Parts: sequence; C-alpha cells; structure tokens
Amino acid sequence: MNRLAWKDLLVPTVSFLLLITVNTNAQQFRVIRPAADVYQIHGGYLYAETNFGYPHKGVDYQTPLSTPVTSATDGILYWKDYEPDGAGYYVMVQSRWSGKDIWFMYFHLSNNDFFNLDDSIHTGDQIGLSGNTGNSTGPHMHFEIRQNDVGYDGFMNRRNPELWTAILGMGAIYGNVPNALDGTRVDISPDPKPRPPYTTYGYSLTYTFDGLIGSDDVYQENYAIGDVKPGTYTITSVYGYSRVVTVAAGQVVDADASTEITVEETAPPTDFVTVSNYPNPFNAQTTIAFTLGTAADVQIYLYDMSGRKADNFFLPDCCPGHHQIIWNAEKQATGVYLLLLRTTAGNRIETKSLKITLIR
Repeated sequence: MNRLAWKDLLVPTVSFLLLITVNTNAQQFRVIRPAADVYQIHGGYLYAETNFGYPHKGVDYQTPLSTPVTSATDGILYWKDYEPDGAGYYVMVQSRWSGKDIWFMYFHLSNNDFFNLDDSIHTGDQIGLSGNTGNSTGPHMHFEIRQNDVGYDGFMNRRNPELWTAILGMGAIYGNVPNALDGTRVDISPDPKPRPPYTTYGYSLTYTFDGLIGSDDVYQENYAIGDVKPGTYTITSVYGYSRVVTVAAGQVVDADASTEITVEETAPPTDFVTVSNYPNPFNAQTTIAFTLGTAADVQIYLYDMSGRKADNFFLPDCCPGHHQIIWNAEKQATGVYLLLLRTTAGNRIETKSLKITLIR
C-alpha cells in the first residue's frame, strides 16, 4: 500500500550543518534530528545491538516526558495509533529517498494527536510528545527507519538512523569488519562523543542480522558509530582490523576507504583478544563474549561484590575463535558483579576479569 500523494518526495539533507569536504569518501546526513541536540542517543542500546534477547530495530533518544518530537523530513502522516504491548502511542511519517519509499517511526509517545492521517508534514513540524507508553522501561523516544516495506516483518527493511542524522556539528563513521560474528566488539579511540550530552557510550558492536536488520543501500556497513566529534580516530576490532579515519562536521565517512588501513585475515592470535559483555549495564540478561587463540577448557564465574558466587559455566574443549554465551540474571539483585574467565590449555592457565553491572 502506497499512501504517498506525490510521485517522489526527496528527503532533505541537513543543510545547516557545516560541511567540510576534506574527505572525498564522505557522504552527508539526509534528514534532521527528531529531538533536540541536548538529548543523547542511548549508547548502550544502539541499532542492531542485542538487548532483551533481540536486536534493537532503531535508536532511543533519552528524552524526558513530554519533550517535543519533530519530523525528521517532509512527508505525510501515514499512520498513528496506540499499541499497549509494543510502540505505545506512535506516529509513522512516509517519505521517499532516492526513489524508494521510506517510513520514519516515532514510538512510546505521550501524545500523538498533532496531525491527522494523510496530513502533509514538513521538516521540523512537531508531531508528538515523548513519553513512556507501551513496552518501555523509562521515558524516551524510539526512532526507527523502514525502507521499501512498512511491515514489522519486512525482510531487512530497517536502516540505521545514526547514518541519517546527527547532533549539529557532529559526524558519523561506518565500515565492515570482515568475517566478524554478529555482535563483535568495535572500539574507537580517542573518545568520539560530545560529553555532555553523552554518558552511556563505551563501544559499538557489529550488527546482529536477524532477517529484519538491514545495511544502508549505499554504505553496506556492518557497524556504525554516530554523533562523532570532528577529529581523527583509530577503529579496531577482531583479526587485526584497524582503520584510521578523519571526520569533519556533517560528514558520514567510510572507515574502510581510508588510505591508512591494516587488516589481517589470518588465524586468531595465540592469546585472548577480547573478553567483554554487552550490553553493559544490562537488564535481566547479557552476552559474554570471548576469543581464544588456541583450544582450551573455559570456566566462567560470576560473583557479587560480597564474594557470593552468583553463577558459573564450564565449557570444555573450546576451539580457537570467537565464542559467546548468554547469562540470564533474572534472579539476581541489582548491582556490580565480577566476571572471572579462566582458561586451561595443557599446563597453561590464564584468568581474565571484568566488572559488569546489572540494573533493574
């Protein structure tokens, strides 16, 4: 069903950003930000990162209750409704970009009565107030982009909003880590985020592709880092993936097109290269990820700060490479936990530790 009343509406770019063309590989943002720049995107719950057992289909703006929500682009009000066990009060605005139907979705609102179905919407129009309705654990506004198919189950129809819009004066980085498993950690140095407003970002993860999550048609990325301060950064991940990339205000930059690239498509290193959990902090469950350079028996222990053992895992004869398990902490209390990961390979024993935080 195509409710669009005109042949082709171009989604506007963010013309008020300072565009500095120092990087010939850079694109620019396509739409404006639907919430004020003072509100961060939740850095621990990004696009295509697994939380609560499934990959997140958009991004969450950490807005207080009744914060104005504005349209990211021109379009028409395609649909609005109330979904008690899902999106709560929501608004869908239909537009077009590069000849394709695009739907911009604003979820968990406290008020969605600013326009009627089929009304024309202009960039910057207030279309709602943020809230905490539906399946929501706190005040925020979920922003989602669907392309070609508006349906929830549309095949790979989601797109990463952080590559479409950003805080004024910020940029974004995208790339593709070769052979990375879904949910592989991607680090960036130095700290890329404007702080404030950011308080929650620590690192990114490669996308978890579940049949709904998709990559951008132009970028074909499996990771992205949004709201990046202008500067030069080193991005690292598994198997020696390393990129040095320079970002200017308003730019969306391909890290893999940089001239300063090193990558090793060889076997894993002979020692641990990662031991992490995500999300962190987490609610109810978290994924523990680690990499082995050689085959080993693996023991994982989790202790609370009083020294009580909360859980443990034994994984015999783990092969070299990347592994992950899910810790279900539904019966545990809120607090900081110590994760100990011990490997035994022949006579060699190694132990890694990590503090993780459970928040109800």
